[in-house]
Amino acid sequence: MVAPEGTIDRVELRDDPEIKNESRLWRRISPAFYQINPATGRPRLSSAAFDDSKDRSPMSVVLADRHDAPRSAEIWIQRFPGYGVAELSAGSARMFDQGVAHTPTTEESAHGSVFGKKTKPVKSGLRDAAKLLISPDVPEHPKS
Repeated sequence: MVAPEGTIDRVELRDDPEIKNESRLWRRISPAFYQINPATGRPRLSSAAFDDSKDRSPMSVVLADRHDAPRSAEIWIQRFPGYGVAELSAGSARMFDQGVAHTPTTEESAHGSVFGKKTKPVKSGLRDAAKLLISPDVPEHPKS
């Protein structure tokens, strides 16, 4: 398998071998991506939560095992009321031909990017590999 490559802000991204396969990645989950399954009546995580940003930048994560990462998902998500947190491993992302890179931002020194083509099967696979650590608020649905 060839390691994926990509760009962010015109900077070339390469899969970072320093980020081990067992490294934990935290993905912020919008309430919009946590919907009630009409068949079961229970909430479910949408595969759309594992897509790149609308501006076409790679999927953002926090590299949870870095020394400069927040101490816990609970502490980190407090900045985003109503949002949840899903966790997957860097190895799980790589199983779907995604690269993982450390891409720090001014707001988040442990920020990372998961990059590569995200087809529907890839997004579904990432969703299925993820574990929901903190449920987002479930949006209210009008009664029919």
